[in-house]
Amino acid sequence: MLAWILSWSLVAGTPGPLIPPVPPRALSPLWQAPPGRQPLSPWSPNLNLIPQPENASQNETSVAQSGFRLVAAWNDYRGDSGVTVGVAFSRTAGTSWSPNQFPLENSPFPEEGDPVVAFAGGDTVYLVGIAFDRDEGVGDIVMSRSLDGGQTWGPVENLTQTPYDFDDKCWITAYHDTLLVVYASFGSSWGIHLLVSTDAGETWQGPYLVNWSGNGAIPRMDAQGRLYVLWGLDSPSSGAYTDGIWLKVSEDLGQSFGPLKWVANLTPDTLLPWRAPALPAFQVDRDSGYLYVAYTHLEGDSSRVYFKRSLDGGESFEARVAVAPNEPGHQIFPALAIDAEHRVHLFYLRVRPQEPEWLVSAWHVVSEDYGLTWSTPTLVSDTEATPAWDAFIGDYMEATANAGFVGLVWPQRGPFSDDVWFSRQVLDTVPPGVIVAYDFAGDTVNPSDTLWIRLAYPDPGDVAVVHLLLVDSLGLFVDSLMEIVGPETLVTWVPGARRDTLGPFRILAVVHDIAWNAGTDTGAAFHLVTTGVQEPRVSLPAPGVRFWPNPFGQVLYGTGVQVPVEVWDPQGRLVARLMPQNGRFRWAGRGFNGRLLPPGVYILRQPGHPGVRVLKLR
Repeated sequence: MLAWILSWSLVAGTPGPLIPPVPPRALSPLWQAPPGRQPLSPWSPNLNLIPQPENASQNETSVAQSGFRLVAAWNDYRGDSGVTVGVAFSRTAGTSWSPNQFPLENSPFPEEGDPVVAFAGGDTVYLVGIAFDRDEGVGDIVMSRSLDGGQTWGPVENLTQTPYDFDDKCWITAYHDTLLVVYASFGSSWGIHLLVSTDAGETWQGPYLVNWSGNGAIPRMDAQGRLYVLWGLDSPSSGAYTDGIWLKVSEDLGQSFGPLKWVANLTPDTLLPWRAPALPAFQVDRDSGYLYVAYTHLEGDSSRVYFKRSLDGGESFEARVAVAPNEPGHQIFPALAIDAEHRVHLFYLRVRPQEPEWLVSAWHVVSEDYGLTWSTPTLVSDTEATPAWDAFIGDYMEATANAGFVGLVWPQRGPFSDDVWFSRQVLDTVPPGVIVAYDFAGDTVNPSDTLWIRLAYPDPGDVAVVHLLLVDSLGLFVDSLMEIVGPETLVTWVPGARRDTLGPFRILAVVHDIAWNAGTDTGAAFHLVTTGVQEPRVSLPAPGVRFWPNPFGQVLYGTGVQVPVEVWDPQGRLVARLMPQNGRFRWAGRGFNGRLLPPGVYILRQPGHPGVRVLKLR
């Protein structure tokens, strides 16, 4: 059956499914990678999520985050029957991980792969993948769910049940009870299809046809409920794996779609010893509504990662931007993540030819101006190494950003095989130091409540920096407060929230032990106690208004702003007036005279609204 599908695809000029290939019985001998990390790299030492590495390769990594909870998934080849899906979870912001599990191994088919995980709020996480029979050439989209952050998993659910088709390359996005699953079907029901659930997966609507051809689709939804589906590996004119990244938009959760929109031209990298399809990465900033796309494009004898953005909901895309230098070799497998301060993080694998090896390493760049300019690339990998399995290293990888750090899960050569690795970087919204994560899931609060929080630090001769985060039920950042604490500090905090955020809300405490910089770590003894919740005493600015980051350095951003914003200093002097355009503004910390204001605390208020917001200029 699979041979018939592939031969029909070649005749018709339309690509077939990208199923994980069968690994060889014996992998190449161990190759010792030279050290590749720079001493001052901001990335944490790489953690291998495979606790007992074997002579079998893993690839196609996915990761999801809710507060300090993380779940990672990957193609796992350690079994005797081909490939299945491996999973690990962390409740400590990635500092430690659980033993591996295999939630999809009881699917109705011999093999599983192409995993994607997504948190829907709190501890609820969904895992989707393909289950298939490579000999018969058939496969379905399957799902399992966990209600405890990945510790245990429910039964395997078959979402498509198409007996004569091969359903391929699924992707899930979850927003509270709304689940969006897209996939490509090959056989009797050709094309990209969408499944929608509005009751946390109890019932499903669809499948809705998104487009008659294509593969590698990703669904996203903005705060207004507008659905975007983006895919690559398609060209309506030629039907080949070249030339196209495309987008369709739905205003009614997939029941109908607008016209096909062109995003970018691309050519997959065909010069590597393994397949490297140009699957794009796609994210939507739910606050601003901006669309971000990253992709690999082959030019001459090397490939580069490019970035494009749309500021008008996908109506148009700006010119592409190269995110890394044009260096010899190849840049593949881009992954995108947006942090709480709206910075855009982009990861990619760099493949550097060094005869007779192909050295692979993971890299990171970040943009602080919505993707307009990018930082110098930093090395995430501890080493660069030639893949153990030189025929297949997967088709994609995934990153995450939230709750004070950004992280990547990626495949790379380990002691015996291609293992799954995790590394993270503490974001510069908080000072550097040892991070100790406290997640009080049982103590939910409401925005605008006045919170009395007692912060007790046991060492009388030391102090720590505590970053309090308010997150919603999806684990998404809502508001934050930073305090320096000693033996005992009582903090009063009135957190704010956007109107589109949904509870229950939780407080996370990220502790940075200043003494760590002197070579000691006493932060683990820190504890936090909420001592009271009462009615609000302070009004916030107008509903829907949001300012970030806080504290801020170079630029302050505002959204949902319909009237001018006044900036006052602590002495009661009006020092600046910010004029919004289309509900947004950017402020570079300059007063009426055009000069930079001195670092300190400033008060923002909107005429006609009694509330104020206190911001700190660094």
